[in-house]
Amino acid sequence: MQKAAALVKKRAELLSDGHLAILLFSFQKIFYLNPFIQMPWINKLARLTIIFLVVFMGMLSISNCGKTADQKAYEEILATMSMENAKRFFENYPESRYRDKLIDQITIWCQQENTEECYKMAVNTLPKDHPQYKKIVTHYEKHFGGNK
Repeated sequence: MQKAAALVKKRAELLSDGHLAILLFSFQKIFYLNPFIQMPWINKLARLTIIFLVVFMGMLSISNCGKTADQKAYEEILATMSMENAKRFFENYPESRYRDKLIDQITIWCQQENTEECYKMAVNTLPKDHPQYKKIVTHYEKHFGGNK
């Protein structure tokens, strides 16, 4: 630090006409000689930390906001196991990529429960044009009499 002060003093003595730009250059030299600025790893670490935080926040926002309406509805149906919501899902999103997954999940629920009520709700809920619908109907008619 004393070297920097001596450098400024020497330049000020050499400058008889007092150019402001050269004095500013001298002050830049003082700040460059600051021990924290001389450690380049701190600057790199700060830059990397900022880049990491920006990328992390971007990924976080994309993961939360990137869910489509049909995905949100699908997850809600799985959480609540509601056949009414499932029926609305099939009506609102007839070409959703979650349609087959939801039908498979309803089939699994009914196979696990193996009750007439579950199969009856599944028959009333599932879309009539799906191949799984025929399997559910045949199982319902075979084991429970088949009155819809």
